[in-house]
Amino acid sequence: MRKNFIASRRRLGLALTVAPLMGAVPSLRAATRPDPANGSTIILGQSTSLTGTFARIGTEYRNGALLYFERLNAAGGVRGRSIKLLSSDDGYSSDRAIANTKRFVEAEGVHALFGYFGTAVTSACLPASTDRRVPLFAPYTGADSLRRDTNRYLFHIRASYGQEATKIVEHLHTIGIESVAVAYQADAFGRSGLDGITSATQRLGRRPVIAAQLAIAPQVDVAGAVVAVSKANPQVVVLITSGKAAVEFIRRYLQTGLSAQFYGTSVVSSNELLTDLGTNSKGIVISQVLPSPWNGSIPISRDYLAAKEAAHDQSPATYGEFEGYVAARTFSEGLRRVVGDFSRESIVNGLESLGELDLGGFRVSLGPGRRLGSTFVDLSIISQGGRFLR
Repeated sequence: MRKNFIASRRRLGLALTVAPLMGAVPSLRAATRPDPANGSTIILGQSTSLTGTFARIGTEYRNGALLYFERLNAAGGVRGRSIKLLSSDDGYSSDRAIANTKRFVEAEGVHALFGYFGTAVTSACLPASTDRRVPLFAPYTGADSLRRDTNRYLFHIRASYGQEATKIVEHLHTIGIESVAVAYQADAFGRSGLDGITSATQRLGRRPVIAAQLAIAPQVDVAGAVVAVSKANPQVVVLITSGKAAVEFIRRYLQTGLSAQFYGTSVVSSNELLTDLGTNSKGIVISQVLPSPWNGSIPISRDYLAAKEAAHDQSPATYGEFEGYVAARTFSEGLRRVVGDFSRESIVNGLESLGELDLGGFRVSLGPGRRLGSTFVDLSIISQGGRFLR
């Protein structure tokens, strides 16, 4: 029975995920379906990385959201309406994400867009969200460029990369580290994170000893960045990378025989570092935008762990999955505050009415003109035993 439950849940995840992709990148302006105010199901569209360099963390986030939505649906949904998450792979391609978004908005008639993965993807699809007045909730990006102006249809949950960078740099300053290098991936996320580190160090009258760019497309290539950083021989290397790129950089750097302490931002994929690097992950410091998912004394963490146990989900708890779970729960709290039909505009109003929401150890602040959700940032370190310690 237990195995059948797990298998059925995995099949459900695949059914919700593997949707056909559009070939060309069409216009998103012509409507073919009205605002889906009525119906028994609230439909969400998610374009995310389920294959490629960032597949693991994209899958974790989606699974966390499914974990909460399935639990909520089993309890009767929201005012008797279930929530259906349509997750489609974009492989971290903006063109594919735009095609997914067109299908979600026009053919599927989604109520909202949810949990898009990456700065470039979110930036590419935001104009369609805004133009068609479809809320885009909790994208997996901390880009400050997406936070400078308040957009009625864009809601953030996680802290910004600038806030993460400030936390890391201030910590390094406190412990007396002066020689800091940055390795960043060649995309919008990498440049945003680099800007955050550079700004934070300049406020302290310093600058990184070197900023080395590494490639992630068409494939991961860290060789040049490893050579450049190793020549500088810094005390600390801050990684503005994620997934396989972070793992490969650390692995190749350690082969030089040099020693440095590695720091990474929350999108580095903590679990991937741990599983792929093994004992070499010891001592890596990572900024986190959520409390520890393993801390049973924190109500929201305890709720997440209880949901995994109830679903007989034996996969390890991860920060990525926990973030998807928290995003799904926050969105559902917004749905509970919707007045009248579940139209796209009424959902925006419901999310705005959340105000100061305490989820139990993690607070979210949303309202008219407030879209930044959380400023929570903390540092964790991977221990000898493979645990994330505060």
